Amino acid sequence: SSSNTTFVWRYEGQTFTVTSDSIERQVESTGPSRLGQEFYIVQSDLPFGPSTFDLELVAFLTDAPQVNGSVTIPVTISNGRIVAIINNGQGSFRVSPSDTVPMTGTNSRDVDILDADNLPKNTGLNYEWTGCRKSLDQTFATSEDCSELVSTNTQSPSFDLEGSALDGAKMDPVDNTYFELSLRVTKTNRIPGL
Repeated sequence: SSSNTTFVWRYEGQTFTVTSDSIERQVESTGPSRLGQEFYIVQSDLPFGPSTFDLELVAFLTDAPQVNGSVTIPVTISNGRIVAIINNGQGSFRVSPSDTVPMTGTNSRDVDILDADNLPKNTGLNYEWTGCRKSLDQTFATSEDCSELVSTNTQSPSFDLEGSALDGAKMDPVDNTYFELSLRVTKTNRIPGL
């Protein structure tokens, strides 16, 4: 008497059957792996979210199919968040009145755009510079609005911020003033990145 198990997987209208006699396949395409004990779905085969599908497994003893069990697993695919990035993630920098600082959100990305899509990660993104705060301390415990510094560039992915404008908006003529700009990146039917 043998205790070999047969695994039957059903995914998106396809049936995959694996027995102990099956040759272990490479995990390069969608299908069962580890001789049927796992099911692998390559990212490019996943339906674009949001969506839901069922993954079904029936397992039985090969020599006694009446000894069996089955399970259906509902799988939900959600869209990833949009990732908003200002100036390639550069944290902070000093600006003198004569400087021009290029501000850009073009390194923001849609995490659902795959390398295999051969598209820039920022395809279809919309940009909104939502505001500016200024403070005399880096924690911004007490701050003032300075949105006028970005008000003419609110829908642009990039703009030049003049050091002279920052100098004119200083809170104190002697002490450092810290500025914080906010960027909101959106895409139709997606959770925005902030």
